[in-house]
Amino acid sequence: MERMRVVLGHVAGSGQRRALAPSPFRSWLSGPDDVVVVHGRRTPIARSNRGGFKETTPDELLAAVMTAVLSDLKLSPERLGDICVGNVLQPGAGALMARVGQFLR
Repeated sequence: MERMRVVLGHVAGSGQRRALAPSPFRSWLSGPDDVVVVHGRRTPIARSNRGGFKETTPDELLAAVMTAVLSDLKLSPERLGDICVGNVLQPGAGALMARVGQFLR
């Protein structure tokens, strides 16, 4: 929670104070009934900016991966709380792509 307050302070500016709204999934808390799914999938490999995926956006690739993971696990998307995704060519954009990708599957 402290880290979230610090980051929110950077975003809101020094003169403004905002209260933190609780997440519906409360991802910073853990409990004995928590379930964590770790599953690996990747997109096909092609040449950067010239290959077969040169017109394909990262969020489209991620949507395909997420659809495959949900299918593999026979898991309903409504049961997901947090998503963590790794990527190579977009430093700092992993969380954003995960959120966008979950809506495109």
